[in-house]
Amino acid sequence: MGEGGLRQGEEVLQLRVDKITCFPNAPEAFTADQFDPYVFKPTLYCITGGGMWAKKVADYFEGIQDDIHKHLEDMEKKEFLKKIDNVKLIDFGVDSISMFTPGSLLAGIEYDKLMPSVFKKPNDNLMVLNSCIGFVLKFEIADEVKELLMRTFSQKAGKEVEVWLPLTLGTIQEAEGPKERVAFQIFPRDLVQETDPRKRSKALGLKFMPPFTLHPNPEDHNTYRKLMVAIGQRLRDDSKPEDEKNKSASLQAAVAQRQLETKGQRVDENMRKAFQKRVETQKRKDNA
Repeated sequence: MGEGGLRQGEEVLQLRVDKITCFPNAPEAFTADQFDPYVFKPTLYCITGGGMWAKKVADYFEGIQDDIHKHLEDMEKKEFLKKIDNVKLIDFGVDSISMFTPGSLLAGIEYDKLMPSVFKKPNDNLMVLNSCIGFVLKFEIADEVKELLMRTFSQKAGKEVEVWLPLTLGTIQEAEGPKERVAFQIFPRDLVQETDPRKRSKALGLKFMPPFTLHPNPEDHNTYRKLMVAIGQRLRDDSKPEDEKNKSASLQAAVAQRQLETKGQRVDENMRKAFQKRVETQKRKDNA
C-alpha cells in the first residue's frame, strides 16, 4: 500500500475508495427462471472481421455513421454476418452471460485469418477468435424494465424495448444433441447512440463509451449494469404481497396526479405561503 496509505503515530489504516460498483441484488446474478418474465426474443449475431470493437484509430475505437440495425444489414449484405435465433439464455452474471445455442456457434463462419485448427480447439484460441469475430447479443425487455432502463440510460443503442450487448467469447462446451453451452464476457464498453435530434446529424450514429483504450471493468458496463438493477427492482416489486403492491400503485398514482396538477407552476401553494411568511417576518425585523 505504501506510505501514503498509513498515518504515522496512530494505529489507523486509511483507505481511499475511488469507485464503488453497487449491485442491489442478492445474489449478484440472475438465472433464466428469474429473468424470463422480463427478457424476450434473444438473438446472437457473429460478425466476421471482429466487428467495430476490433477496429481502432490510434487510441480510440471507431464510431459508425449508421445505427445498429443498418450496420448489421450492411454486414449481412457483405456476408460478414451470422445470425443465430432461438438461443436459450441460462444466466446473467456480474460480468458474464451464459446461453445454449441451437447448433455449433462457429459453424458456417469463414474468415481468412481463422485456420481449421482454431475451430477444432476454440477454447485454446479465444484471443484469435475474439480478434476475428465480434459477438452481439440482442433481446427485448418488458415495459416495466424498459421504463427503468430508459430513465437511467436513454442513450443505449437500439430501440427502447431492445438491449444490445457486445460480448467476448469465454468458453464453448458441448451440450445435449447439437446444442452448445457458450459463456461470454460482457465487453467493457457501451454501444451508445445520440438521442438528441439536434445533434444526431453531426454525431456518429453508433459509438463506444468510453472510446479510450484504457477501459473499465466489464461490470461497469452501463447498459448491462442498469439492466441488472432494473430486473432486480422488478423482482422485488413483483414478490411483494398484493396489499403492498396496491399501496405502491396508489402512491404512484397520487404522485403522478400531483405532478400533473403542479406542472408549469414554479412552486406549490404551501411553499408560496411559507415564502410569504418569511418575507413578512423579515420586513417586521427591518421596520423594528
